Amino acid sequence: MAEEIVQDVFVNFYLRRKEIQVSHSLSAYLKTAIKFQVFKTYRAQKIQDKYIETVAYSGYTAPIQPDNILEAKQIHAEIFQITEKMPATCKEVFLLSRFEKRSNQDIADQLNISVAMVRKHITKSMNIMRNEIKEHQMDIFYLVLLLYTHKN
Repeated sequence: MAEEIVQDVFVNFYLRRKEIQVSHSLSAYLKTAIKFQVFKTYRAQKIQDKYIETVAYSGYTAPIQPDNILEAKQIHAEIFQITEKMPATCKEVFLLSRFEKRSNQDIADQLNISVAMVRKHITKSMNIMRNEIKEHQMDIFYLVLLLYTHKN
């Protein structure tokens, strides 16, 4: 997780290198960026843990069986197949939002688009996902775990 945080900070720094103005010290800037990325990752993990705890508390207490793991992997693969049907920017926004747990602002900064445009792409991608799910009749429980454990 620490490696991912550091990598995210460096990638973000590289992508925004023309906008960022380091006035004092590059090392101080990077330390601060890493600190905030750690806080952001921690908050996202707490939300995901709370959601999983809520689901477990609401009666789903059976141990995870190997066939459930296989089914989850298959659903995950189907979701990625569905994303292939999305327009390029819509797909990229969806993957950044739902699988990399990026905020709308981070996605907007990375893709050089407005936050409103990010929201529109997320809405469009979720509509595509819902339509495809109806056709594939996926297990909604797994879909909720995969797609809705994200806070903007």
